[in-house]
Amino acid sequence: MYREILLYVDHIVLISDPPEGLQRCLNALKSFCIDKDLSVNLEKMEVLVSNTIPMWVTRSELDVFLGEEKVAY
Repeated sequence: MYREILLYVDHIVLISDPPEGLQRCLNALKSFCIDKDLSVNLEKMEVLVSNTIPMWVTRSELDVFLGEEKVAY
């Protein structure tokens, strides 16, 4: 399992393989934001699926959430 968080000023890149790891990263981000009284602008958030092989990773199957809000992609 590969997960990484890259931080730069007010930008964050979450990298995960498998896709379920992305949800765990977003859960950790949400907890951090709650603890530090920060917020995430979901309108500027993007999800990029860079590899759909194996075929079990498809755009229609990947639903990720930041708290209760679904992250669009």
